[in-house]
Amino acid sequence: MVASLYQVKHKGRRWECPYPGCGKLYTSASNRRSHVRDKHEVKVFRCAVCNKEFGAKQVLDKHVRSVHDRQKYPCPHPGCNNLYTSESNRDFHYRYVHLGVTYPCLHFPCSRVFSSTREVYEHGLRIHGSIPCNWVECDSIFFSLDKHKNHIVQHQAAKRAEDEAKARVAYGLYKKGKDSPAPACTTTVVRNSPPWNL
Repeated sequence: MVASLYQVKHKGRRWECPYPGCGKLYTSASNRRSHVRDKHEVKVFRCAVCNKEFGAKQVLDKHVRSVHDRQKYPCPHPGCNNLYTSESNRDFHYRYVHLGVTYPCLHFPCSRVFSSTREVYEHGLRIHGSIPCNWVECDSIFFSLDKHKNHIVQHQAAKRAEDEAKARVAYGLYKKGKDSPAPACTTTVVRNSPPWNL
C-alpha cells in the first residue's frame, strides 16, 4: 500500500475535538478549528433595530433587508400603502392588484385565471395532469414544469434566430459564403393608373 504524503508527514495523527462529548476526529488541525468555530463557538449577531439575535451574519443581513428595509419598495399606486421587500414582489402586486393582469389556464374549456404563469403551470399539472405549450401552432404537451420550460426556451431561441435572420436580410448584413443574399421581392404592387392613361 502506498502511503500518502499526509500519512508520511503526520504518521496517521488525528486531531480530536476538545469539547466534552463530541469525540469527532479530524485529519488536520485546521479542519478541527473549523469544526470548533462552526459547531461549538456560538456567535450571536444582534439586530441594531429590534435586538433580535441570529447565529449567522448572513441571516441577520437577510432579516434587516426583509423586515427593516421594506420602505425601499412601496407600491406606486396612489392610496396604496403596501411595502415590499423586493422590486419583483412590488411589481407583481402592482400588475395583479392595480392593473388586473391575469393569466388564464391553458386547458380549454377551463376558465380559471391566475396571478402568475407559475400558478398556471402548477394548476395545469395538479388539476389537468399536463401543461400544453402556448406557442402558436405547437401542440406539444408536457408532464413536468422543467421540460415545459426547456421547450419554451427552444421556441424563444428559434424566434430570436428567425428575427436576426430577417434583420440581416432587411439591412443587407448577410455574410458572403455563409448566408444567402436577400431574396428578390415577390410582392406585386398594384397601383391605380393615372387618369390620363385611360
